[in-house]
Amino acid sequence: HWDGLQWDTLSDGLPNGMTVQDMDWAENYLWMLLGDQSLVRWENDTWKTAPSPAGLRLIGMKSLGDTLFSWGYLVSGNVGYAAISYFNSGAWTQLPPLSEYNTISDVEQWGQKIYIALGNKILQWNGNSWDEFYSVNASQSIKHIVGIQNDLFVCSQKSSSYRIEKLDADANATLIGTIENPSNSNWVAKAIKGKLWIGGGFSHIDDQYLGGLAWYNGSNWESPGQPVGTFLSSTYGFCLYRDTLSGDLYVGGEFDFAGSGFASNIARWDGAQWHPMGAG
Repeated sequence: HWDGLQWDTLSDGLPNGMTVQDMDWAENYLWMLLGDQSLVRWENDTWKTAPSPAGLRLIGMKSLGDTLFSWGYLVSGNVGYAAISYFNSGAWTQLPPLSEYNTISDVEQWGQKIYIALGNKILQWNGNSWDEFYSVNASQSIKHIVGIQNDLFVCSQKSSSYRIEKLDADANATLIGTIENPSNSNWVAKAIKGKLWIGGGFSHIDDQYLGGLAWYNGSNWESPGQPVGTFLSSTYGFCLYRDTLSGDLYVGGEFDFAGSGFASNIARWDGAQWHPMGAG
């Protein structure tokens, strides 16, 4: 926990020394998915085991509004089926599992509907079942989907390149950017202040140098001031978070400078310049 001046531990750390696989806020709790596929949440100044969706081997989680979604596999015999559940009002509800063996990589709410990225497809929940909304070439896999107003942004990977497309309500696609030869696949796409932000191990989108962090203004890509350093050699995850009170942007990953100053793996952008956060 960052108190504005320094880092403090939460209680005595995570149960059994587990690593964090994912984390998010929902229903006024901080939830964490641990490396053993269990869920914990921060309650009354301590970590407690959280309720988990029955039978689901968890690999990811994401909060949409005050609803927590978690996804993974339901295993029957030697076959695993991709499945997703949501937690709301104190209980988990499981949506019907997918008939194909593949991995859910993201979930998003766009308008009044829920969408998931599954392999090379985007599926839409119609209230009773999953419908295919969009697909890319079978050689590609969709990594991120981000809904912003009238657009659904789709980030997909093919071999050593990434494509960023913008979809309308009829699933008509417009290519808005390509990242060639990123240093790794650990990158993030997120809606911040009504704009699409991309961060991770890349230097350029198309022919424009952006230094590993960029946002799309509706027609072009822009970067917040000076680049964040050494994302090009990053091998670990990358995350973005905006403080809705101060408006500051927090960036985490594997790097050792932000702008022109030293910053160890985490930094804060105040709209004008980068700041380190303690020793990182």
